Amino acid sequence: MNQLKQETDQEIMARLRRPIDELIEKHCGDKTEMERLRLRQLAWQAVDVLVRTRNIANLENQPDIKRITQNIKEVGASEKFIQESLFLALTIYKKMQADHPGLLKRYGG
Repeated sequence: MNQLKQETDQEIMARLRRPIDELIEKHCGDKTEMERLRLRQLAWQAVDVLVRTRNIANLENQPDIKRITQNIKEVGASEKFIQESLFLALTIYKKMQADHPGLLKRYGG
């Protein structure tokens, strides 16, 4: 009997967040690994903020997002990169809502 392996929450989140790495590659190929880690934080944290607050309209004004945005500007993040990161976070969040509502509840606590 062939059973499909159920993805763990961790595997689903890794798959959902894979486009963040693609965004980093697209915009930040010339950055150091440390700079890339800093730049990656915006989209990752934005997903976390959306899960925690569910406040899409106020995402850019959240204290964590403002702090990270300022931080990544210091390593040369463009406004285009910032907007694409936030849009990507929103896309990931909406995909979680639509395709993985149980994960969203478990992840959001």
